[in-house]
Amino acid sequence: MRTRKKQREAALVAAVLVCGGLFFLNILLPPDPVPDTAEDIKLSGLVGSITLFNTLNRPFSFVYKPLNEDVKPEKRILGAGVRAGFSGNHHVEITFLPESGHLSYWLFPGERYSVRDIGEDDVRIFKMVHGDASAVNLAPHVPTPDFVIERMLEVTGVHSESVVYDLGCGDGCVLIRAAEKCGARGVGVDIDPDLIKQARKAAAAAGVSSRVRFLNQDIFDTDLSDATLVYLYLFPDSLNLLRPYLEDNLKKGAMVACFSFALSGWEEKLVAQHEIEGDFIIPKIIYLYRR
Repeated sequence: MRTRKKQREAALVAAVLVCGGLFFLNILLPPDPVPDTAEDIKLSGLVGSITLFNTLNRPFSFVYKPLNEDVKPEKRILGAGVRAGFSGNHHVEITFLPESGHLSYWLFPGERYSVRDIGEDDVRIFKMVHGDASAVNLAPHVPTPDFVIERMLEVTGVHSESVVYDLGCGDGCVLIRAAEKCGARGVGVDIDPDLIKQARKAAAAAGVSSRVRFLNQDIFDTDLSDATLVYLYLFPDSLNLLRPYLEDNLKKGAMVACFSFALSGWEEKLVAQHEIEGDFIIPKIIYLYRR
C-alpha cells in the first residue's frame, strides 16, 4: 500500500511539472512572428489561429497588436462581410478606431469572433459559437445563486399562470425553481447542448419536466409570444444586442428581469430595481422592466 501511495505521489508531482512546463511554453515564451504581407489581413489555416468575421455592411478599422513587446501595433482594415484569420499561438489585442474610444478586446488562439453592430453605430466583438457566424456567446455559464432566484421570483410575482423564459438558461436552475416553488411553466434556451442535457436531467429529477422545456438553439430563433416574464443574466453588450429582438417579439405587458446588469435603452420601461444582499464584491441588482 505504501509503495502504491508513493507511486501515486510521484505521478502527481510529474503531472504538475508537465503542466508547469506547458504553461511556460504557451505563456512565457514569445509568440510566433506575424507574417509580413501586403494585404491588410491574410486568412491563416494554422492550428490555433484566431478568426474574426465582420458582419457589418461597412469596413471595420482597428489597431492590431500581438501581445509581444517586439511587435508594434498596426492599423488594419477588415472589409464588410470578410472573414479573416491571425496566425500564431498567442492572443492578440484589438483596439477600435477611432482610437479615442479606447475600446479594446483580447482575442484568444483557436477561437472565432464576430464584429457586430448593437445599435446606433455602436460596434462590439462577440465570441462565436461552434464557428457559426449567426450565433454568438452572450455570456459564460455562471449559474444564478439560489438566493437570487428566490428573490427574483418574489419581486416579479411569478405564479402558476406565469410563463417564464430564461434566455441563456445554462443548467436550468431558474426555471426548475420557478416550477417547483410557484408552479410556473417555463422555456429555457441555450446554445450549449451539454448544458441543455444537464437542465433536462435536473428537471426530470425534480419532477417538473411536464412544466418546463429546454431548447438547444440560438436565442434569436426563440418564439417569445407567450412569455409573461423573460429572465436575463447576460453581459451589458449582450443585453444591448438582444434589446431589439425583445422589442420586436415580446408582447405588451410582458416583464423582463435582468440580474446584475441594466438593459441600456429601456430606462423608460424600468419599473423597479431591487438590490440583492449577499457576499458580492460589488452590489448586485435585479432590474425589472415592462414591455
